[in-house]
Amino acid sequence: MIKLKYCKSQKMSWQYALANNIFFDEDGEDLFSCKKMNDNFYELKRKKLPLNLYKFYSPTIENISDVQNRLLWLASPDTFNDPYDCKLFFDISSFEQYYTIRSFKNNHIFSEEEKDVIYKTLSTKSHSYFESFPYKFRQIVENSNNESLLAFQKELWTNTSNIYKYIKNLISDKYRIACFSAYMWNSKEYEQLMWAHYAQSHRGFCVEYDISPLFNDNIKDEDFFNIYSLGKANEYLLPSEQRTLMMNGFFPVHYSSKRIELSKTLCYAISNNLCNKKQRHDINVKVFRSIVTKTLPWKYEQEWRLIVDSKISHKVNHKIPFPFAKRIIVGVKASDELLRILSDTASLLNIKIEKKYI
Repeated sequence: MIKLKYCKSQKMSWQYALANNIFFDEDGEDLFSCKKMNDNFYELKRKKLPLNLYKFYSPTIENISDVQNRLLWLASPDTFNDPYDCKLFFDISSFEQYYTIRSFKNNHIFSEEEKDVIYKTLSTKSHSYFESFPYKFRQIVENSNNESLLAFQKELWTNTSNIYKYIKNLISDKYRIACFSAYMWNSKEYEQLMWAHYAQSHRGFCVEYDISPLFNDNIKDEDFFNIYSLGKANEYLLPSEQRTLMMNGFFPVHYSSKRIELSKTLCYAISNNLCNKKQRHDINVKVFRSIVTKTLPWKYEQEWRLIVDSKISHKVNHKIPFPFAKRIIVGVKASDELLRILSDTASLLNIKIEKKYI
């Protein structure tokens, strides 16, 4: 059994304490695709996960249909409105400097004088661009007729580009996400921002979901989940698997002024396809932290995310059963037609409907 490990040297939020432990179990299995739940994570989520979560919708036929059919759309991180959301960064200059200096041992492209110029960029304390590695390296290339040096520059650019692609694939190809709000705000201004950003400026609607059954041991899996076809013969998601998938996948967003970055040494390992087991683990943890971290201006959203392995998501066309709708709240600018359709939807699902702010 895995025990949660907290950082002793500095205060760490419970969100990150969970993030640093949840990604792999003791056998190295990804908890977002496996069929088991770790007891420690289960208890922490039982205590921390809000019983009610809120999701805002634009007024599209697709969204209404999903609510009616008790389905939940899992989006690609590439579609999120914040361009920095779910992004893992690395310092290009530091990586290229490190890569270049490491290359000194393996080739004779650079003269001793050129090496000395590059070495000095390691120790410079100046913030001037003209003392930086990118500038000095560009000068060396421009002042040289050495074709090998030009080939090395191309190699450096290619490897930098490959790291971008590697990171993008780890995030976009690995995860699909549904976003919710805990809706624990103390300001009408924040409430209106949510409606403006995610419900087409109050023209859409919001659904309140009661997810408490997930952690009610007295409720059986089959009481709220049916066997769900994955679209292939003899391949299904069983009720117990659906429940575990959600208990594993719900995760709080951590808000920070610091962005998540890969170190230059990890980038070098990626560029040379030399990642050992520990480095792969460290990269995956960094990737995971990047998808549950947002910048401080978004803190008012109080976001929780349901994270699902994309292989599972793809099999069900990125829509999973989500039978937890409790209430529909209609935006104040919603059309009469939308109100009528949502009223019929609420009647179908036997839940409440209101036309007002929560």
